[in-house]
Amino acid sequence: MNKISGQMILGIIIIAIGVLFLFDINVFGLIGKLWPFLLVVFGLYLIFAHRGKSDRVEHTADGRVKNGQSGIPGLIGDIRVAGLSDGVGTIERKLLIGDIVIDLVDSKLLDGVNVIDVALLFGDVTIILPEDYPVKIDIAACVGDLEYKGKRADGFFPSIKESDEAYDRSSSRLHILGKICFGDIKVFTNSK
Repeated sequence: MNKISGQMILGIIIIAIGVLFLFDINVFGLIGKLWPFLLVVFGLYLIFAHRGKSDRVEHTADGRVKNGQSGIPGLIGDIRVAGLSDGVGTIERKLLIGDIVIDLVDSKLLDGVNVIDVALLFGDVTIILPEDYPVKIDIAACVGDLEYKGKRADGFFPSIKESDEAYDRSSSRLHILGKICFGDIKVFTNSK
C-alpha cells in the first residue's frame, strides 16, 4: 500500500471544507462538535507515527543541527538538510508549519537529474547552493516572496520558472520544485 503524503491529506481537508461551504453547512458548528475527535486522532498520530524512528540528530562543529527535524514530523517544526557528501539525489520535504533549510554548499550532485521537492503551508524555505550547480527552478506561492539569483516575485500567486543555460548540457544537474501557501522561498548561491 502506498504511503499517503501530507500534501494529499491537506488537499482532502481543503476539498472537504469547500464542499461544506458549498452546501451551506454550518462549518463552525460542525468543527465545534468534531474538535474533540480531531484531538484524539492527532494524539494517536503523535503516539504511533514516531514509533521505531530514531530521535538522533547530527550537529555540525559549531553546534547547529546538520540533518534533522525538530517538532512533529510532517506537521509542525523545522527541517534542516546539509552536508550531503554522498550526493544530493532526491530530497523531498513536506511540512505543514515551520521552516525548511537545505544547505548544499558542501554537497555534490549525483550523475543525472538531482531533485529538491519542497512543499510548505506556513513558513519559509531557504535553499543554499554552490555557484557551479546547473539549476532548473520551478517555485510558486499563494501569498509570499520568491527569490532566485536576484530575480524576485511577490504578492498573490507569484512564481519563478527558470533554467540555467548549462542545465540541459550538464551530466549532473539540479531541478528545484517548491510550493508554499503563505511564506517565502529563497534560493541563493554561497561559495565557501
